[in-house]
Amino acid sequence: MRFLGHRVVQKWGSDLPFLFKVLSVAKALSIQAHPDKELATALHKSMPDLYKEDNHKPEMALATTHFQALCGFIA
Repeated sequence: MRFLGHRVVQKWGSDLPFLFKVLSVAKALSIQAHPDKELATALHKSMPDLYKEDNHKPEMALATTHFQALCGFIA
């Protein structure tokens, strides 16, 4: 918790509204699909053993070298 800072912990506790990852991407990654907040909440409520949390997973990429990304697939 000390890495998050007092204001962040005060606002969200240990349940941040985002998932923080640092990736070194030398090869293509698998395609991921995440539900929006409304669907994530419904799935967690109906199947908590399968959907461990009720939060959606907004993502942001910050490339420090040449990078190509595909995003916006619609089911």
